[in-house]
Amino acid sequence: KLTEIFKALNLEKEYSKDQILEAYLNLINLGGGAYGVQSAARTYFDKDVQDLTLMECAAIAGITQNPSSYNPIYYPNNNTKRRNDVLYNMYDQGYISKEDYLICRFSKLELNPGDSATSATAVVDWYTDMIREDVVEDLIAAGYSSEAAKSMLYQGGLKIYSAVDQKLQSICEKHYITNAKSLISSLPTLQSGIFCVDYEGRILATVGRRGEKTGNLLNSLATDAKRQPGSSIKPLTAYSPSIELDLVDWSTIVPDEPIRLANGSLYPRNSYGFYYGDVTVQFGLEVSANAVSVHLINDYLTINRAFDFGKNRYSLDSLYDVYTHENGKTDTDKTLSSMATGGTLIGVTVQEITEAYSVFGNGGKLYDSYSYYYVENIDGEVILDNRDPLYEQAISESTAGVMNKMLQAVVQNKSGAANAARNAKIGTWEIYGKTGTTNDFKDRWFVAGNPYCVAGIWCGYEFVPKYIAGNHHSVYIWKRIMQEYLNGKEQITFDTPDSIVQRWYCTKTGQFATTLCPNAKQGWYKLNSGMTSCREHRGTVIRAGEKWVYKPPVVVKPVVPSTPTEPTTSTQDNTTSSQGG
Repeated sequence: KLTEIFKALNLEKEYSKDQILEAYLNLINLGGGAYGVQSAARTYFDKDVQDLTLMECAAIAGITQNPSSYNPIYYPNNNTKRRNDVLYNMYDQGYISKEDYLICRFSKLELNPGDSATSATAVVDWYTDMIREDVVEDLIAAGYSSEAAKSMLYQGGLKIYSAVDQKLQSICEKHYITNAKSLISSLPTLQSGIFCVDYEGRILATVGRRGEKTGNLLNSLATDAKRQPGSSIKPLTAYSPSIELDLVDWSTIVPDEPIRLANGSLYPRNSYGFYYGDVTVQFGLEVSANAVSVHLINDYLTINRAFDFGKNRYSLDSLYDVYTHENGKTDTDKTLSSMATGGTLIGVTVQEITEAYSVFGNGGKLYDSYSYYYVENIDGEVILDNRDPLYEQAISESTAGVMNKMLQAVVQNKSGAANAARNAKIGTWEIYGKTGTTNDFKDRWFVAGNPYCVAGIWCGYEFVPKYIAGNHHSVYIWKRIMQEYLNGKEQITFDTPDSIVQRWYCTKTGQFATTLCPNAKQGWYKLNSGMTSCREHRGTVIRAGEKWVYKPPVVVKPVVPSTPTEPTTSTQDNTTSSQGG
């Protein structure tokens, strides 16, 4: 209040009260997308403001206290009461006669909503909602007040050039809205949100919830709601940071076994109910081993660096260094639970995590996303422009290339009961992705990319989180939508950077395979990888003409334990951990 007083005093040094009142009347929110009295006159009565009657002026003046509740179109009774209060005060203070007051008080207000009222109040799609919010936010960032920005949007004659991919948006709306009941017919109240972006920041499509959209600027489960991401966070906070910092490679051996916490308990449990023992980094990601991501952070990366990558490299703004609860207690996402298994304090949005995953398909670049190309004012001048979006190099091209191949293996391979992502395969298309599941199967995620775009999907119950029965519905929805979207498109592939190379490795030691390694597979490595040749199985090279040629190893299917060891039941002592998977 003190600040407002000084602002008012400074304002009156520069402008007269008539000028201040004029500016106020031209900017005030009067409901229905109307900002300013001229806009309101057009919105409710299809007149210019100088042509309004006394009763019509009073009806507009009465809106100011609560533009939503006193909108004469939607809440005529509320507006009538406020209008009569205004008229009585005008009579009481001598501005109108008693006769004028009584005539207006007992007359019916005739509304004549203009085109602006229809356009402002008509229910628009989720993408248009997002554009409106983005334009207002960007105008405010450019120096406009919130009221002025909204007035410009609805009444300023702006031309906004949308970046929507109409084909993909229509497909998403068909499955989420038109055919919502058949999308997941066995679970009619299960909710979901989808967000799609290309590899240069262009937002292609979004739908904020399943079912018919009943209003504008509703809470979107794709861009607003925050949910624990489960294992979908692992590539961002455990795997790619460890590879980026050259701490591990594709085939580095990491124990799939629990660690002992300070309180003596064992942590974590794997979603598949047992531990494989020593596995490669790639295999740990493929089967979504909670224990492997815990070891990556605990033994190699550290929690601080994991958090830094998630928060700063990948712009997961919903992660908290320090979070203060209503009771004053502080908390943090700098925990193994948050960083290794996705049991975050508040959660993340589908938009945040989808945009982060785009770096695995574009050489490590994180672009500023945009829902419109540019905006022109009424004079044709460009006032907002996204046609040359900025980006930051979140991770190196080589790390992005290795992660792309590793996440493709998650979708293409068949290891582990936890790997539901393999159900997302679409013919011979290259697809990378990762699922995420939280405790008791309350949240189901799938974030995946094809050479044209990356899309993220969340499924769950909105208000009372509970067990989600059935298969991994997010994978199912993603496949249905992307299968239709890719149909008819040229089948292209991801670019493989020159900075990575495919090599044979020993599945037992994780080192580059020799001719004597009994079990070998192929993986992807940075050119400057510090990996050495297998020390346990010394191999040889053979002479071919004038050159020495490396003899490829014999490929033998690796042995998987037939009788898994059951883990000790435990939970982390300081935060709620996530299911994984």
